[in-house]
Amino acid sequence: SLATFDGQPMTPTLTGLPLEYRIVEIFASEAGAKIASLEFAAPLSGDKQGVRSSSILAEWRFFDDTAGWQAQNQVKLEVKDGALLVNGTGDDPFFAVKLQDPVKKGDYVLRFWARAEEAGIGQIFWWTSERGQPDGDHAVSFNVEGGREMLYEIPFSDPGSLIGLRIDPNVKPC
Repeated sequence: SLATFDGQPMTPTLTGLPLEYRIVEIFASEAGAKIASLEFAAPLSGDKQGVRSSSILAEWRFFDDTAGWQAQNQVKLEVKDGALLVNGTGDDPFFAVKLQDPVKKGDYVLRFWARAEEAGIGQIFWWTSERGQPDGDHAVSFNVEGGREMLYEIPFSDPGSLIGLRIDPNVKPC
């Protein structure tokens, strides 16, 4: 079960800052190992001048299929145990997704958990309604950590309406 903790030390006014905290209790009625996924989003205030009212723009769940992600070059995609498995088959593997709805211009962060066999350099590319395909001027590189699972957070921005993403998992075969 999941519940918020509203007892002490919580007080009606904490520090007076616009950002406060919340204690969350997670508990089980039976003993033994448990697995849970918790996700949080902090909405942005208002929807003024292109400011988004939610911090989550797109979300992909890999229960039954690739959730719209498609193999595009020298890569095989497979869904297993709620994860998207990416198997590079050549020197330039990449896969992409078209977003269901265009996302207003702005600053973005692509977040995903991944485990790579080898360290290297990955890249993300994006395209917009105004620019219908990815190109080298709209790409960000990131370090790929080998041998361990980790959260990747790749910031990028665009003045156009975002409609698609491409991930190149490593600049060498993965």
